[in-house]
Amino acid sequence: MLEKLGNAAGEGASVIWDCSGSLPINEQAGLLGVGGRVIHTAGIDAHQDIDTGALYPRDISIHGFAISNASVPDLALAAGHLNKFFAGPGISSHIGATLPLWATAHAHRMLEAGSRYRIGGKMVVVPQPR
Repeated sequence: MLEKLGNAAGEGASVIWDCSGSLPINEQAGLLGVGGRVIHTAGIDAHQDIDTGALYPRDISIHGFAISNASVPDLALAAGHLNKFFAGPGISSHIGATLPLWATAHAHRMLEAGSRYRIGGKMVVVPQPR
């Protein structure tokens, strides 16, 4: 996965949004260009060992975000922006696999196995019509 991300980042990404905590920040730093930023929104119990020596010479910063700290007006403003995306062009996402609901256990095994399945995008589990 890291190699694929590196190829996509080319000269270095400007921003990496870590919403899972599954990729160490030190590895994310290697994917960023000078002045890059990591936005970390992954769980209150998450822990990372960070090599600050890999960050400061390249002016890389780490930012945290917890939606529970947002005010009601801020949440309303964010919802308005999201609604514009959904009503207009949408937010694109590549779907790598679509599975029926009865295959949920298999979907979990695929995710746990990681790159062995090479899903290539989001996994969607859909219920069967009645």
